[in-house]
Amino acid sequence: MNYAFLYELRGYLQVAHHVPGRIRIKFDPAIIAAPQAEVFSKWWQEKKSQGNGLSKVVVTHRFNMASRSLVLEYDRKRVDFKLLDELFNSNDLNRVTSLINQLAEDIGLDN
Repeated sequence: MNYAFLYELRGYLQVAHHVPGRIRIKFDPAIIAAPQAEVFSKWWQEKKSQGNGLSKVVVTHRFNMASRSLVLEYDRKRVDFKLLDELFNSNDLNRVTSLINQLAEDIGLDN
């Protein structure tokens, strides 16, 4: 699957804190108007409703519009902390694409 929309949304996101199993992401409110945000929202809802890898990996999520943050608690046994951390910090499109595909495969997003 093409996860380019995830790469495009990174410009609106900044990792505020990340430890294995928990990541807090600050977001720019302009993300709401980004066309990729709608694509992401539909994708997220679809994946969560399918009961596939995403629903098994994301333990909890808390969205706080006032603080412009999203906290994801994830199964650290299934998600490689280093890969996820590099995903948010790499500026190399090819590397980010590779990381997204690796994480998608690791957690079974395409199943």
